[in-house]
Amino acid sequence: MEERKQLFNRLNFLRARELSRSEHLPPHTHTEHKPELRGWEKMGEYTFYHRCLEQNPLSGIDKKSFLLPDGTDYEGLVFFDTETTGLSGGAGNIVFLIGLGKTDGEHFIVEQYFLSDFPGEGEFLRIIEKNIDTEKIYVSYNGRSFDTNILTTRFLLKGLRFPYLAQLDLLYPARRLWKDVLGSCSLSNIEEKVLGIERENDVLSREVPDIYFHFLRTGETEPLIPVFNHNRRDILSLAELLLRIDTILFDAMEEVSSVSANLAEAGKMLLQQGNTAGIEILERAFRAGDFRAGKFASIYYKRRGNLEAALRIWNIMWRERKSLFAAQELAKYYEHKKREYEKAIEIVTTLLNYYKPLVSSKRDSLKSELLHRLNRLRKKVIALK
Repeated sequence: MEERKQLFNRLNFLRARELSRSEHLPPHTHTEHKPELRGWEKMGEYTFYHRCLEQNPLSGIDKKSFLLPDGTDYEGLVFFDTETTGLSGGAGNIVFLIGLGKTDGEHFIVEQYFLSDFPGEGEFLRIIEKNIDTEKIYVSYNGRSFDTNILTTRFLLKGLRFPYLAQLDLLYPARRLWKDVLGSCSLSNIEEKVLGIERENDVLSREVPDIYFHFLRTGETEPLIPVFNHNRRDILSLAELLLRIDTILFDAMEEVSSVSANLAEAGKMLLQQGNTAGIEILERAFRAGDFRAGKFASIYYKRRGNLEAALRIWNIMWRERKSLFAAQELAKYYEHKKREYEKAIEIVTTLLNYYKPLVSSKRDSLKSELLHRLNRLRKKVIALK
């Protein structure tokens, strides 16, 4: 009860601070003008709406997406992105533009909602709420951590409740597939290196807040056009990226040699979606020298009781690379499954000697664990005699 009271008081404090902030903004930050946005429909005193048709990048694709639940196709998705007054989280960050993209046959529809001044935020959020279809899956890029959290906070501060959305955040599969290849997995880098998109006359994300504040001071709408285009292009890129990820996974299954992504992660992603073709991809990557793929594959086999397959991988990893992971798994196997204590002792002793330079400085806990295992094994050998 006390926690609820504290939360209630905290919420009232934040609301009061927001009200005070709006009432005491410097005069130049409130637009006394009534902006006119060519091509935009006015939906309220402060909210504008724009709808445009693009060519649907997902048109004619009959493959099921590997990233979506069974029974969900591309028609069941909404691609979304926001533009905000800041690039970090926090109660003071306000969403002033949200774009929603949907497929419709050969067309891709992008709908944008724009907040023309801070006093209209409540109106703006209520309009957004009415146009959110909770039956859809919402696709974003870092939307789980950024966009959704900011929207949830803004709704809360206005006494509203942001609806629960089923989400697919493409940042996470993108990182898994391309971080080792590209380093940076920013959407702009993914667009350039993976999708082959080169934007022309685009505004940088870090410049967007200043452009919006300039509009609030001056009422000039022309500088906003690149921001609107930037938001629309982000949403289109989400659809293209989803298709590219699905193509990568499909090509990996079909053993297409042009796959330019982390094959081990592609295999893991398929397995996590219940597609057993993932294990073949992991095996192929392991044979090509990716021992991380071997580790993932052996764990998969072990969890399903296929110790013979797991043992085959561990032995290769230990023999060729003196893999720490493989050695630990082999030691456990020979101690607990085969009860071949001498064999387990040989592996642990070799491991201690091989990793001695590392164990002494960075892996004291590992050294203690190995020594404990070694003492236990020696006691078991003595007990057998």
